[in-house]
Amino acid sequence: MVFSTLPFRSTGTFPRPSRNIRGDRLILDTIYGGGPDATPICYALSKYTTETPEKLRLGRIVPPEKQKKNDGQKDIEAVKENDTKAAEDAGTKTAEESDTTTKKEKDLPPLRDIARVDCISTNDDRLKQGSAQLRTALVADARNDDNLFLSQFLALMHQFHNSVCAAIDDVNASGDAPGGKPLKNGYDKYIVARRLVTAAYRNIMVNDYLRKILNPEVRRHYLSVLSGRGRFLDDPGDARMPLEFSHAAFRFGHSMVRGEYSINNVGNIGGPAIGSLFLKQALNASSGGKSPSKLPLLKGWLIAWSHFFAFDKDQLSKLNIEDVSAIANPQPSRKIIPSFVPDFEAIFPEGKNSSHDLAFRDLVRSIEAGSRSVGSLVEIIKQNMPESVWKNAPAMWASGSTSHGLKHEIAQWLQQGKTEFTADEIERISADPPLLFFILFEAQQGGGNRLGLIGSVIVAEVLFQSLASTSDLIEGDEPARAWAGKIFHDFEMKEVWEIVAFIHKRYEYRNGEPKFI
Repeated sequence: MVFSTLPFRSTGTFPRPSRNIRGDRLILDTIYGGGPDATPICYALSKYTTETPEKLRLGRIVPPEKQKKNDGQKDIEAVKENDTKAAEDAGTKTAEESDTTTKKEKDLPPLRDIARVDCISTNDDRLKQGSAQLRTALVADARNDDNLFLSQFLALMHQFHNSVCAAIDDVNASGDAPGGKPLKNGYDKYIVARRLVTAAYRNIMVNDYLRKILNPEVRRHYLSVLSGRGRFLDDPGDARMPLEFSHAAFRFGHSMVRGEYSINNVGNIGGPAIGSLFLKQALNASSGGKSPSKLPLLKGWLIAWSHFFAFDKDQLSKLNIEDVSAIANPQPSRKIIPSFVPDFEAIFPEGKNSSHDLAFRDLVRSIEAGSRSVGSLVEIIKQNMPESVWKNAPAMWASGSTSHGLKHEIAQWLQQGKTEFTADEIERISADPPLLFFILFEAQQGGGNRLGLIGSVIVAEVLFQSLASTSDLIEGDEPARAWAGKIFHDFEMKEVWEIVAFIHKRYEYRNGEPKFI
């Protein structure tokens, strides 16, 4: 959605407007970059040097026989030697990517992480200081390696793309290509696979993600105006991201992050229970400067995806994909409320000082960005949206033209908190609250399971219009749609579990540890 030159860690004033360098939205360029030619770092080299790479890179975990408790560094050095020799013997394809594999190739650890490389002969100051390791992720956008959850989900999307490429090969071989025209070269396969993956991602966003987080009336309204009518936050001629979205509304997810997570049922990695870890551990597991000694990943750090997403067990049984009795129930997120877990202080070097934690930085950036006030948004929504959408939302029951309907509730909340406010401060904050705080508070008033009306409108306005602006490129690609019918015939691709199941069906992970699903 956004790629700007504004540092994530900044909280001070910054020039307006802040430019969004990303032109087209929701086309997964954070995964694909500029394609195999412009961003070759994230693409797996093909067997023939003249062939355009079609698949995305993946990385191996430490092999099971080398996984010793508290001996990660020795494991990592061992896997480098084993992996290099096995790769020389087996070529570029792996057991997950080919039906014809050598014995040594099958002995390689699974490709269930993003690809990473050691920086050796470079001018990095950290190497000059004698650091044993400095790793760089071979991905299109390094921000996707910020923590364990992001890098594991990115690896999942790389696996998804590669699975689609392999399925295209199968269709080609069967002689059943759409229109009788098989995709013969790497570039054509890459383009179709990217279109199919992107279309699936967008379909899941609308039918799974937005269905869960948006006010139902708001979602129904925007589904009916996908053509672009009623746009009032995101000017069609302006490539910048609305500040109300980037610096307020879309930061609601930070409040939903838990302090600890169950990620599988086998790992013993220092969390409160087997297969679990604390948030701080996950935040520190990334390439480069955080904790390179933990990489490549040990098996205990791999995510079993049923711990995060609900699976249709009946459908899995029909497809004979997994033993459904072994599938975990997904853990819930925290509710959307105006507070964050303490471990978010660990993101920044000054984390011991509460004024530097993520909640503080989010709030300051929301205020200093200069977004519209809550009262002005109330009026804009009333003027631009049908009354049936907003009439039942307490936030809209304003007593004045520049006010909102939750002033009394915010004042009570401030009075009951640990921080002491003067009567004048309570009056000013409750009358004109910071937009990010209001969006979290509005959600809490509705139970915290989804955004309130104003938060929903801002998120829906931007995401639905972003989908509409690039629909001709993705959903309008008729050749790719024809291939989708051949590739995804067992799946609707409306929920995240279907991506995981598609990969699992393609590459057998049933006997792996931890479970892929």
